Amino acid sequence: MIKIDKIHIVKFRGILDLTIDLKGVNFAVCGPNGTGKSGVVDAIEFALSGDISRLSGRNRGSVSVKKHAPHVDFRDRPGDASVQLWGRITGSDDKFSITRTVEGYDTPVIEPSTSTVADTLAELGRHKCSTLSRRELIEYVLSTPGDRGEQVQALLQLDFLRDTRQTLQKISRARDTASKILEGEKKDAGAALAAAAGIPMLKSEDLLAQINLRRTKLELPMLVQLEAQTSVKDGLSVATEKTQKLVAKAAAVSDLALAQEAVSAFGTSEAVSTHRELKRQVEDLKASGDYEKGIDRRELLTRATELIEDDQCPVCDTKWKPEELALLITEKLKRLEGVLLQKRALNEALEPLATSIASMDRLLNRVQAIGLAIDPNTDVTKLEAASVSHRSAILTLREANSLDKLAGVFDEIHKHDSSASDEIRRIVKQVDLLPDTSERDAARDFLVEVDVRLNAYREASRKAKKSASDATTAKAIFNVFSTACDEGLVKIYGEVQASFADLYKEINSEDEADFEAEMPIQSAGVDLKVDFYGRGKFPPGAYHSEGHQDGMGLCLYLALMRHLYGTNFKFCVLDDVLMSVDGRHRRAVCAMLGKKFSDTQFIFTTHDDVWLRNMQSTGLVGSESIVHFRNWSVEGGPAEWTSSDIWAEINEAVSRGDIAGASGKMRNYLEYLSGEMCHVLGASVVYKGDHQYALGQLLPNAVSRLSRLFKAGKTSALSWRDTALEADITAREADFKAKLETSRCEQWGINATVHYNGWASLTKEDFQPIVNAFEALDLSCRCADCKSILFVSPHFGTEEMLRCKCGKVHINLLKNTPEAARTKDV
Repeated sequence: MIKIDKIHIVKFRGILDLTIDLKGVNFAVCGPNGTGKSGVVDAIEFALSGDISRLSGRNRGSVSVKKHAPHVDFRDRPGDASVQLWGRITGSDDKFSITRTVEGYDTPVIEPSTSTVADTLAELGRHKCSTLSRRELIEYVLSTPGDRGEQVQALLQLDFLRDTRQTLQKISRARDTASKILEGEKKDAGAALAAAAGIPMLKSEDLLAQINLRRTKLELPMLVQLEAQTSVKDGLSVATEKTQKLVAKAAAVSDLALAQEAVSAFGTSEAVSTHRELKRQVEDLKASGDYEKGIDRRELLTRATELIEDDQCPVCDTKWKPEELALLITEKLKRLEGVLLQKRALNEALEPLATSIASMDRLLNRVQAIGLAIDPNTDVTKLEAASVSHRSAILTLREANSLDKLAGVFDEIHKHDSSASDEIRRIVKQVDLLPDTSERDAARDFLVEVDVRLNAYREASRKAKKSASDATTAKAIFNVFSTACDEGLVKIYGEVQASFADLYKEINSEDEADFEAEMPIQSAGVDLKVDFYGRGKFPPGAYHSEGHQDGMGLCLYLALMRHLYGTNFKFCVLDDVLMSVDGRHRRAVCAMLGKKFSDTQFIFTTHDDVWLRNMQSTGLVGSESIVHFRNWSVEGGPAEWTSSDIWAEINEAVSRGDIAGASGKMRNYLEYLSGEMCHVLGASVVYKGDHQYALGQLLPNAVSRLSRLFKAGKTSALSWRDTALEADITAREADFKAKLETSRCEQWGINATVHYNGWASLTKEDFQPIVNAFEALDLSCRCADCKSILFVSPHFGTEEMLRCKCGKVHINLLKNTPEAARTKDV
């Protein structure tokens, strides 16, 4: 995996030009909604994969990366929209940079282009599993087993198992259908053979007896048994065989009887009633929805999946990322699974009718052959018409694509019953007129005809046997694969389940210390049931609160990532994922992430300052690893909370005479600054449940706390006899107090201009000194070099130092005691 050191975003999404130095450690992007946080997440995802989840995949509508990833003012110049990311490969510490433009989203510039770097980035780009939003997180919890199975397997990079399972199942069903059709043909060939032999049912011993009876009459050796290569007519001379009549009367009589029986059975009231019921099912299906449209779309999408080449859609020639197009088609096919199930059920219902028509059609074809053999000029057009109708009906029934055609089949299948019966009777009369043959001729004709039909039966049996074997093998392969998959997945899910429960208990130890979970496999999906305070295991959405569900989603995701990458899980983006977690568990979540994933670089986005404080107070995110957006504009993009920028804005507003606007900006900034100072200095503030604090509730506490820390620093310096430090602190304290006093004198002007006062009408000359006073106070609370607010270290426990980020300001707070002296000597 990787860790990110820095990212530079240019004219991308809502960002015009922004550089963030992440330094390979946990980092937080904070700010109100609409200030550009998600643009940073999109930029990271785009740099690594060339894609943006928000603009692609399911329910994306008409938006696309190519059209809508560039900043709106540069939407026609995708080549100007770029993201450059610097990082290092964990394990090897190989440094790299990747630069990608929207125009060349699929051709990033990677330096250096070593195999290690290329393979790692390709892996991250393909699977895009390191970025998680709340929308994606909650789907792990509140999904159907089938959807959850797909999500989990996709995250674990096991989705090929689902595709393979579906392919093997499709093959198994196709082989089973083919086997049934060939078994029907074998059955018909056996019936034709039995009819020619004059036996009621095809049995080897009965058939052999009839054959030997005729061979005896022809003075031919009797056959001991019928083996695979046995010729029934063995011993007949060629001359004798050539004297055979074109029609063997006895066989023809049997064939015609079978045909009459089949047509009669097909037209019985019971059969017609069955056919009407099938027609009603077809009509109900047609009335219920979009079956035909769904079938057509499935065929189109299935074919399109096979024809995807490079980055071009096989249907409309639109340029796409191949994996994105394949994902889109797969998702569309998934939504049509219901239609597929309807078709399978319809196929099963219609197959007996198709088999019956196919059997009858083969018999009618034999009737045609008999008629033409008696008289080549005989009229068999009615039988040919019936055969054409039957074959069309069989095709329509087995395809089951068009409900209109299916309904038409039921209107047509009995149309030829009467004419077929008439034709059979006519040909029966022709056969009856055939002269009877001598016993020897009849025996000879019998052997020749039975030999032909026996060979046909053997061939049909061979095909049916092979097809049955293929079907058995296909089913066995599918079952073995499914069993192996399930066994492997059970083991995987068991490990994930244990890890998930462990993480969830870590953040809910107060009330769910005995929490357990189950992830049983259901068909090709995976269910999720969780313990509810010892009352049993239920779906997460049954009784747990939304906040607990969010916690479960995060824990399940982390458990899956831990299983996938093990100790190499080094990078993760969590985009506003835990906003509904209640205040009691926020610190626990932050502590869990820091404890269980101490070597993973997390990049957080949040619009909640309380979450940010919890991240900082637990040490999950350092005070130097935060970018805090205060607002956003189309022309400027995100604006950070930096003193230099905000004071420039305030001064610019004053110069324009916008006193109310300048005062509003200043009050807003001072509230932010006071809150930051209270946090990093450990100032006491009266708790408010809504976390909404006014300037008057923050600023006095912050400056009072800093004054006490300066005094503590002087006391410490004196105890250590460090006169130089004591003098430096005294000078800093005096400067701070002077600027604080000036600001207090001018504070009235802020309230007067922010709130409506009929008497307050300040000019820029009146308001500029107020701005200058508070700007000076702001600077006096910071390091002159790095401009960071002075802060107490450590944040918890005994206060040891008042310092800045760069270390130029480092005021010792510990007085000289024996214990402190020993610590200092060490």
